[in-house]
Amino acid sequence: MDRTEVEAHDRAEEGFEIPGDVRYLIRALENAGFEAYTVGGCVRDLLLGLKPHDWDICTSAAPDEIQRVFSSRRMNLAGLKHGTVSVIISSVMYEITTYRTDGTYSDHRHPDGVRFVRELREDLARRDFTINAMAYSPSGGLQDPFDGRSDLRCGRIRCVGRADERFGEDALRMLRALRFSSRFGFPLEEETAEAIRRRAKEIHMVAAERIHAELFRMLEGKNCRYAMAACRELMEQILPSLSGLSRDEYDDLTDKCDAAGCQPLIRMALMLSLSCRGGDGEAALVAGNAMESLRSSRAETETVAFLVGNRSLILPEDRKAMHRLLLDIPEDRLRCLMRFQALLRSEDPIVWNRRYQALDLCLAEHPPLSIRDLDIRGTEVAGALNIQGARIGKILRRMLEMVASEEVPNRKEELLKAGERMIHEED
Repeated sequence: MDRTEVEAHDRAEEGFEIPGDVRYLIRALENAGFEAYTVGGCVRDLLLGLKPHDWDICTSAAPDEIQRVFSSRRMNLAGLKHGTVSVIISSVMYEITTYRTDGTYSDHRHPDGVRFVRELREDLARRDFTINAMAYSPSGGLQDPFDGRSDLRCGRIRCVGRADERFGEDALRMLRALRFSSRFGFPLEEETAEAIRRRAKEIHMVAAERIHAELFRMLEGKNCRYAMAACRELMEQILPSLSGLSRDEYDDLTDKCDAAGCQPLIRMALMLSLSCRGGDGEAALVAGNAMESLRSSRAETETVAFLVGNRSLILPEDRKAMHRLLLDIPEDRLRCLMRFQALLRSEDPIVWNRRYQALDLCLAEHPPLSIRDLDIRGTEVAGALNIQGARIGKILRRMLEMVASEEVPNRKEELLKAGERMIHEED
């Protein structure tokens, strides 16, 4: 086969399924005399046999030319200064961006300016990794000037051009490299890994919100241990407490995170728990502060701080004690704690099976877990016992605890008798 035949054969084998709206956008630009390709992550995912979430299009048409081609369509021009015109079809927004090269990155994050060009290769040359620097169109086939397809086949993350320059332009790319390694299970090419180790401190030039977004996407990956092991230096910049771990302790941490599955909050709790030597209260405070420094949501922060703060809590193995615990810890959070502790302590699985069974047995009986589940209302307690204010809630809470301990059945008349005894004891 000559080169043309090989390319035609490859295109036939690719069998890319491009949505009709994307084909329409590409064809409209081509009919107007311009080049147009799908580009970046969607092409990578197509080659991996995955379904793309987003469809980005790049074109030789200038922004004003894109607008003229789609003048009859609704558009969003918020990204115009970067050469992006978003065309809206059936409520879906498709970003169409003019081929461009970036200027200098004085803040190590964003280009100071962009220059529009007519050559696709120049546009692909500014991108981060080879696997993201490919373009495809039904008429032009796969455009892969930096051998991204080869890197996909052999499974590696490699920068376009010199890694040191790519990370010097945008420090967030270092964490993106770990995210892709975690997601796809691809190791980092050595020059890429070495550049990250050398420039790890520059991650502090990136906004905490952006670090959080990439870090948590990394922690959702099936192969998180690859990323954590490849560039410990970067992980230590993001979570400084990790620097206190020995090599063996860090290896143990990566093993535990791997066993945790794609659960970012449990993985965060493991990292923060194993790297904090203080008591549970101190560790919870450190964990909460670390999460807040990453601009985590309140729910994320509270969950991680709860897990770390309860790492030494002895969980029961019998149904009755599990019921009492459920009065204070919701089921979903308790299951999360059980999973976290099982990974953290590496105890006998038989012990943990007993705990899970106790929880399941308890919940199968649909026990009262809150005051609302009692067979009596606050107004009934107030009237029958002649009490008011905070005493009502206190009595109801005590009734709930007695039901959980099986001292009193959850029946109105029995609860009232218990309430009368409580009032008598107080007097």
